[in-house]
Amino acid sequence: MPSVSCALAAAAALLLANPVAGGVMPPPRDVARYKWLVNAGSNASEPQQVHASFGEDPMTSLQFVWSTRTAADTILRFGEAGKPMTSIANGTSTPFDEPVQFIHRAAATGLRAGTTYSYVVGSPAGGWSNVSTMTTAPVPGSPEAGALVFAVYGDMGLDNERSLAWLVKDVEAGAFDAVLHVGDLGYDLDSDGGLRGDAFMNSIAPITARVPYHTMPGNHEIEGGTFKAYRSRFWMPASNDALYHSIDVGNAHFSMISSEMYFAISEYGLLMMPEQFTWLEKDLAAVDRTKSPWLVLMLHRPMYCQDDDSQGDACHTLTNPTRVGYFGQYALEPLLLKYGVDLVVGAHEHFLGLSKVLYNNNASTAAMSNQTDGSILFRNPGAPVHILAGSAGCPERLDVLSPTQPEWSAGAWDVYGYGYLSFPSASRATWSFRNDTDGSIINRLEFQQDHHGPFAA
Repeated sequence: MPSVSCALAAAAALLLANPVAGGVMPPPRDVARYKWLVNAGSNASEPQQVHASFGEDPMTSLQFVWSTRTAADTILRFGEAGKPMTSIANGTSTPFDEPVQFIHRAAATGLRAGTTYSYVVGSPAGGWSNVSTMTTAPVPGSPEAGALVFAVYGDMGLDNERSLAWLVKDVEAGAFDAVLHVGDLGYDLDSDGGLRGDAFMNSIAPITARVPYHTMPGNHEIEGGTFKAYRSRFWMPASNDALYHSIDVGNAHFSMISSEMYFAISEYGLLMMPEQFTWLEKDLAAVDRTKSPWLVLMLHRPMYCQDDDSQGDACHTLTNPTRVGYFGQYALEPLLLKYGVDLVVGAHEHFLGLSKVLYNNNASTAAMSNQTDGSILFRNPGAPVHILAGSAGCPERLDVLSPTQPEWSAGAWDVYGYGYLSFPSASRATWSFRNDTDGSIINRLEFQQDHHGPFAA
């Protein structure tokens, strides 16, 4: 019987040679990303697809995930940057069959806030990853917390991944400190027998091995309601199999949920939506606004959108389930006012969109003003502002914007790119967007909020 590694190499070679036998053939420029499956060197236990996230306490813990083609020990070695990596954490590995490999998980705990650590993952027998660094979250309210920048985007695939090159350049330059990927990762991680998932994970590894990479599922992660590839490949802190979780990092609290529970009920079942809703309300209610003054809700499918309605998406309707729920229950939008959510970030639609101050389809410009530098200032808004960032680049290309924009829209742009979100202080937040066509920075926003807490109804 051939070894697992030989069988996997043969299957991958068959895919590359015969797309009919193996599935959908990736474009030629993507073939190199499958290389480790075909020719990973003599050691089949070499770590691949290294990625990390903040741990349950982002100031003191980091979580790491990686893959090997064959069974190997799960060891994380780490130490403060510039010092020997003398700390060791042993983790766990789980067999995975999309395609055959082992997925390893290990956590570094007891770390110092705002500190950069060097690390490697792997094993003495199987080999080690390249040395990389990862930084814990700083203390809220500190100058370091105010300097944090989050890269924000959704809908980045393996094909037409317009933002990837810019993101790699940015992470190498230290332009952002963490990534928030708002669903649709790689576009069907399970396709081609899972080879697409491997290729995507390796393509983003130059980013995910350097900064915490936080995710939430989109419709392309459903996989028949199992979310198997997504749940296996990603590990989020204190989460329900990475389907929803939250983190307090710097001056902000991020609640990241699955919008698919409102649209894939036949796949999810009827219990997941109320379970997530109950979790979310408890999560929002527990936020200490003296430590995490800014509150951000992130979900793949947006509550509002400005493209044409050719696909019949719910964000064009007044009955969007994420806003109004079902039968008067599990509506998310009332929670935004009740707990004073400052920003709502979505994706799914492939463009950049911005709302005015918006609640229940009613918009206000009273808190908005245009600045001399071309930016927009939101001063003490009395309801959330919605941002749609679903154009990092995917096989479906950009959407067509509606020729008649809704009254609540503050702008929509048919451009590829991703956002930069920061919270310089308890009362100030900023947003801007990199246009991947020419690298220019557009859509610069500033938020001033002097009184965090519930909004008036």
